[in-house]
Amino acid sequence: MSVQEPHCLQTCRLRDDCAAVQYKEDTCRFMVSDGKETFLDGQVLVRLNNCSEQDASLNLTVPGAQYLQGEFGVMNFYQNDASYSRAGSLPERQLVLGRRPNVQRIPESCAKSFWFLLHINSSDFEDSTLINAPEFFGDTIACIDSDVVSKAFKHGQDAFDLRLLPREVESTPLYDQPPALQHGTLALGVPPCEKPSQDLLLGTLSEPGIYSLHPCECFGAAYASVEPVHEDSDAAVPRNPQGYFNNGSVSDQLLFSGPYTCEESASVGHFSHLEMDECQRACVSKSECQFYLFGKTAQTCTLFQSCSYIQDVGLQITNEVYGMSPEFGSYCRIANPEQCWQEIKRRSMLSFTPSNLPSCLFQEQYEACDALQLLLGKQDGPCSRCQYIDASSAFAAVGLKKVPPPEDFPSASQIMVSCNDTSRMFSRLQNGLRWEGPMQGDATFTCVSGEWVGELGPWQYLTNLTCQA
Repeated sequence: MSVQEPHCLQTCRLRDDCAAVQYKEDTCRFMVSDGKETFLDGQVLVRLNNCSEQDASLNLTVPGAQYLQGEFGVMNFYQNDASYSRAGSLPERQLVLGRRPNVQRIPESCAKSFWFLLHINSSDFEDSTLINAPEFFGDTIACIDSDVVSKAFKHGQDAFDLRLLPREVESTPLYDQPPALQHGTLALGVPPCEKPSQDLLLGTLSEPGIYSLHPCECFGAAYASVEPVHEDSDAAVPRNPQGYFNNGSVSDQLLFSGPYTCEESASVGHFSHLEMDECQRACVSKSECQFYLFGKTAQTCTLFQSCSYIQDVGLQITNEVYGMSPEFGSYCRIANPEQCWQEIKRRSMLSFTPSNLPSCLFQEQYEACDALQLLLGKQDGPCSRCQYIDASSAFAAVGLKKVPPPEDFPSASQIMVSCNDTSRMFSRLQNGLRWEGPMQGDATFTCVSGEWVGELGPWQYLTNLTCQA
């Protein structure tokens, strides 16, 4: 072993944010939270804290008999010897990895084996006080001749052979019977990191924010049926077999409903005793018509070339005003129209500093309707909200490619966290008695043995971070 390699490993151990290390050709490389994206190819050592036999789990991989695979956790620890078990959806899927002294029914063919893979049995005995040795009565699935567990703890993992008993092979369907001799790998289980629960923007170092979809953004197929996408938005997007998800033409849009109308000076036609579809066709037949009003009470139809000034007619009637669908262009549906309006669009409309988000289709009319109701202090009918934006815009493209974050991130994963454009990141220290910030830029966090660890110092702990407007 090179003199430099122990120093390399020790350096990683002394850094709380070091998740993995690679020693290669006298060069030491680390996976740490320094804001730089690091790719470690080839053999990499991943850090595992608390790697004693009493604490660490084991991952069993058996490609030829995958139903045996999984994570085996410590179920009993007697006189410095651990026994392991794997959960299963059915009793027959619950397995035990036990040492020979604890196995009560040893098949003759496994008399010299060291470890046994067993079915769980109702007669299995475990002493919670650890005074007595555990006893396992389940049927043997396979036996392992080497001390594979000790080797896994010594080297991080171990490749070995295991022999399935004839009864186990014959119990599987004939078309799916595995060979009796199997090759497996037993590796120390490195715990993953859970998805952060704070209201932060999440992404990778190369794609910041890729995991966080804003209510005003268009959503791709990966985010369908996932918050913040509203069920109405999800249902409104057709599933195109050609693969074009949430990108295409739109139908005429209902802008508002109630005792409201557009400015009379913009009227280009009026009809009586028409059905809704006839009113729509009348607008289509008139080139200057961009909006049409259908009076549900009297079945009247009014065509407009513009609709910039919404008015309350002061009568107990219900008018529905529609905007004609654009003849050209492609549009995408945003994730949550109501939440987008409440959090961004309305605030932007009332602010001296408007939002930099692109305008949606018919935003002028939505704002006019909302402003009228705010001015009157009452709502005699619903104003619709922004639903579609130009799918060819750079803003739309960003949202369409976003994906939900996984529930768990493998150890040595890295994420970048940040706040939205209207807030800044602070770190809460000393139980909130002291605050650090605001942070300039984004914060990098690395998954170290099941815990997210950031840049050493005041930004080290993810649970301390918060976004403030």
